[in-house]
Amino acid sequence: GGGAGGGVINAAELSAMPVFERYIVSEAHACAEASAESLEAYAIGDAGTRAYRFFYDEFADWYVEVSKTRSPEDSEASKRALAYSFEVCLKLLHPFVPHVTEYLWQKLYNGAGDEKALMTEAYPALEGAALARDDDAVRLFESWKDLVKALRNIRAEYDIEPKVKTGPTVVCEDKALASLIEKEVAALALLAKVDPERVVVVSSRADAAIDADAVQLVVADGLEVFLPQADLEKDVGKELDRLTRQVEKLAKDIGGLEGRLGNPGFADKAPAAVVAETRATLAEKLEQKSALDASIADLKARA
Repeated sequence: GGGAGGGVINAAELSAMPVFERYIVSEAHACAEASAESLEAYAIGDAGTRAYRFFYDEFADWYVEVSKTRSPEDSEASKRALAYSFEVCLKLLHPFVPHVTEYLWQKLYNGAGDEKALMTEAYPALEGAALARDDDAVRLFESWKDLVKALRNIRAEYDIEPKVKTGPTVVCEDKALASLIEKEVAALALLAKVDPERVVVVSSRADAAIDADAVQLVVADGLEVFLPQADLEKDVGKELDRLTRQVEKLAKDIGGLEGRLGNPGFADKAPAAVVAETRATLAEKLEQKSALDASIADLKARA
């Protein structure tokens, strides 16, 4: 309950918050002002889309996730930013989904059961009063997001198992971003599955011991990541098992398709298009199987 205390977050309160909280409140304010402009111009769909995108893409996908890793000294600011940003979401979405937003608002922001309604609350953006924003915090968080996405992409590309935690060396020229990465290493560990003990942040390549065979990722200008080869190596035995199971399934499929094509009843009576399609599927599966056979031979040679 509660959580609504404090009213609108002004520039002074915003500037005292950590970067993550400054980012979400700034984005909530930017969205409120853009949505208000859209409504004024009768671009109703645009106002709804903006509110929806902010709620899903910024608040739910990013801020709620990082809020799970707040340190004790940041927890008050985080609770305030969470409660505040969610109330902004409810207000911006209220014209589009009135019942559910009213219900949630009463539960979360009117715990005392006072005679009031979300429907009659002030819209977050009011004419003539600009809402506080911190563009630097938003820029920093966007760069931090890019780092998370890059680390996730490399995991997907190298098919790194979920339980394996990587130990990246981050070369970051921007001092403010470097200190954010270091301070918020717990959030990086949660969202990008890194080992917080092994994350190294340096301002130039010369300051770190990077293996010659490390995998390099250029995230942005002045922001690079190096991952040690050992983090990317697969458990050869497990990988062999996985590939062997795939080959067995393909072999079974191939046998079935060859049987169909070798059956005079099918070859003679089925429509030409169906026969052609069956042949194409067979060719595709044979190709997949030969690629897997080659991967298996390669792994066996390394084992």
